[in-house]
Amino acid sequence: MKFLGHSSYTELGFEDVVEGRQKFQHCLNQLSDTVVCKAYQAKMAAKICILNHLSLTQSEIYAQEKQVDFLCAIQGEDNKELSVTDEELDYIKGVLTDHSIAIEDHMAFKHTVYFSLH
Repeated sequence: MKFLGHSSYTELGFEDVVEGRQKFQHCLNQLSDTVVCKAYQAKMAAKICILNHLSLTQSEIYAQEKQVDFLCAIQGEDNKELSVTDEELDYIKGVLTDHSIAIEDHMAFKHTVYFSLH
């Protein structure tokens, strides 16, 4: 037995697993100490690789969460700016109304923007 990987064959019964494990152990015992040591090192390296993948995935999740936090902060500031702009528009609209100047109402636009944000 030279290969220590896994099979894509999935229809294994319990007896097959036990027999396979016994064959694996028997073949492993037939190998030299150096080869067994190399097999262990290879499996350990594969485990470390998996752990590194998990760590990287966790780091990517963390980075994405921070990106979401950043975008939410920008959205919050934009919402504040929108509120200030609405207040300014209402004030200017009042001045225009006081001077009997007709203006186009953009209420439909305000509703569209508001509902797209919520």
